[in-house]
Amino acid sequence: MKAVARCSRRRVGALFALVSVALVPAAAAEEVEWVVYTGRWGIQKAGTSSELGFEVHRPFRRTGFDLVGGLTATVDEAVWAYAGASWSWQPNGKWRLRPGFAVSVFESGDGKDLGGPIQFRSSLEASYRLRRDLRLGLLVYHLSNAGIYDLNPGSNSLVFVVGSAVP
Repeated sequence: MKAVARCSRRRVGALFALVSVALVPAAAAEEVEWVVYTGRWGIQKAGTSSELGFEVHRPFRRTGFDLVGGLTATVDEAVWAYAGASWSWQPNGKWRLRPGFAVSVFESGDGKDLGGPIQFRSSLEASYRLRRDLRLGLLVYHLSNAGIYDLNPGSNSLVFVVGSAVP
């Protein structure tokens, strides 16, 4: 069990280094967005669990893309850290759609086994801006290993999102 714990810490530590890319201070004119989310993990199959996560979005050179880093945990002690990118589309000043993709390091804990430590997270968020610095929305995402391991059950999540932009 201690070997598993050491291995878990190394995996999460390795991805935490990737996640830190999103935490690098942005240029003065760019806003960093901090997001907290909670909801259900594994909504499509048996083994659903509650989850809590946070992520950081940092604009990437005025391209419309954001660097994203985050960490999620379930009540079943599954945990994953991820780093990737998202793109924002705002058809008007209030609503926003944000698709994203990230690479994750995953530990199942007492939860669902997804086949291995490397997982890929594809997501779509729809949110509404209440004030300049506050957004509320829903995020759906899929976490799976894309068949790189023999076992690839995947998992879908539906979560409620609260985001706050910090200049």
